[in-house]
Amino acid sequence: MAEKDFFAWMERYARQHSLWFMKRLSGHDTQATGSRAGVLMPRKVMFKTFPALYRPEVENPEVLFDLHIDSHPYSKKVRAVWRNSGLRGGRRNEVRVTRLGGKASALLDQDNTGALAIFAFMLERDEDAGRCCAWIFRSAAEEDLAEYALGPLEPGRHAVWSPGREDPFRNQIPDRFLESVTETERRAGRA
Repeated sequence: MAEKDFFAWMERYARQHSLWFMKRLSGHDTQATGSRAGVLMPRKVMFKTFPALYRPEVENPEVLFDLHIDSHPYSKKVRAVWRNSGLRGGRRNEVRVTRLGGKASALLDQDNTGALAIFAFMLERDEDAGRCCAWIFRSAAEEDLAEYALGPLEPGRHAVWSPGREDPFRNQIPDRFLESVTETERRAGRA
């Protein structure tokens, strides 16, 4: 089910043990360039989230996981593949998320090229470990709110952080995010 409000989504997943990755979707990610490669993800993020993916002795290891795009009512079991031919004299050493479901997936909607996207990967100590919940921003105004809370993100750059459940993680969360969550709780009468 789609969340109606990004801040409610952000607050919900900030309370779980998760690893967040934020990027702007490239034309290569959305297949606007004619590629069929899938969404590029940082190796470090994917290896931390899915330790079974890091198998250098295997050519192109893969894992399957559940992806929920909460900004758009869409869920699918997808594949993360480490294209590691670079370890064997080839050119590739990248992780991509594939099997996204074609045009039905907001990640492959060419109109979302350049859109801000956040992926919240649930980590091993949660019962939902290995699941990913994503938000793809639907408007410039929504992106402005997110960048106010999380900081600006230029095309070709990305950000990674772990909000976590416990206070020791708080120093890893952007200050703007904490302020926006506090404001959201205040408005809801929970602060």
